[in-house]
Amino acid sequence: MASLIKALAPDPQLPQLFLFPFAGGTANSYRGLANALKSHFSVYAIDPQGHINRQEPLLDDLETMVEAYLAALLPLIKPDFTLFGHSLGGAVVYRLTQRLEQLGHAPVTVFISGYHPPHISDKSTAYLNDDQFLEHIEAMGGVPPEIGQDQSFMRYFLPIFRADFRATETFIHSDRTKIKAPVFVLNGDKDDDAIKHMQEWSYWLNQVRYRIFSGPHMYLSSQPELIATYIIECNQAISIVDE
Repeated sequence: MASLIKALAPDPQLPQLFLFPFAGGTANSYRGLANALKSHFSVYAIDPQGHINRQEPLLDDLETMVEAYLAALLPLIKPDFTLFGHSLGGAVVYRLTQRLEQLGHAPVTVFISGYHPPHISDKSTAYLNDDQFLEHIEAMGGVPPEIGQDQSFMRYFLPIFRADFRATETFIHSDRTKIKAPVFVLNGDKDDDAIKHMQEWSYWLNQVRYRIFSGPHMYLSSQPELIATYIIECNQAISIVDE
């Protein structure tokens, strides 16, 4: 199996930051954010199984994803690591943080972006026909309309999107353990589904702060420098408190 973790801007002298992509994404989806963060973090990102190498089976179960990422992370993490995930990545980071804390490896900080609290169920969309499913993805900003018209491109990517969407849509929130690490919840101001229940994250987090950015569900794609600045400032604030 190919490595699940890709080094985007590694620096052993800096604290580690692990980025978890949205549905259909890869490690390279975070190139812009990694470049904006590399002076403050040793940046790594996840290449989900089957997204790059289609000879590997796609994962469509969130718990299976989390256990695979946990096994890949444990040999690498140092005490001062941070997790960031957007959309599907936010769901993964939430559950992964629970598992890491249970094993005694708590992150310094956690960033959950573009995802609703885990007690809120996702709409079932992975079963839609290709045209309906593509329309849904485009409405979320996951695929530009001009790319959606490329049939060969979409034949390759639609199974990836379907597997990723199934992972969150079938996730059962059975572990109600509150996360102890400081968590920062980020959303775009036009992402109505995430904004509606944003404050309810407090049910599952001991320490939580909220930040709303301008933009839709995929707000972070157009403003990586602004997101990077926020991540840096949050980690610096936590470091000052710890001292």
